[in-house]
Amino acid sequence: MKIEEIDQLKRKFDLIFSYTALEHIKAEDWETAKTAIKKSGKKLLLIEPMDFESVAYCQDHPYLKDFKVLKKKKLSDKWLILCDLS
Repeated sequence: MKIEEIDQLKRKFDLIFSYTALEHIKAEDWETAKTAIKKSGKKLLLIEPMDFESVAYCQDHPYLKDFKVLKKKKLSDKWLILCDLS
C-alpha cells in the first residue's frame, strides 16, 4: 500500500513509523501523503535524511514545517524525529 492511501484503512494508529521511506514520495504526491499520515496516526516517528538536494528518486520534504515536532535528534547521516499528529 502506498502511504498516500493509508487513510483508506479507516483506522487511527497510535504510532506510524517510517525509516527512510517518505523521502521516496514524489514532490507532487507529498501533500496527499502528509494529509493521509495526519488522518491515520496519533504520533509519527521518522528516521529520514534532511537538508539534501532532492533528486529524481529522493525528495527532501519539509518534515519540520509540515508536522508538529516533539523531539528531534541528529543521527550520523539521518534525523530521528518524533511528531504529534493530533
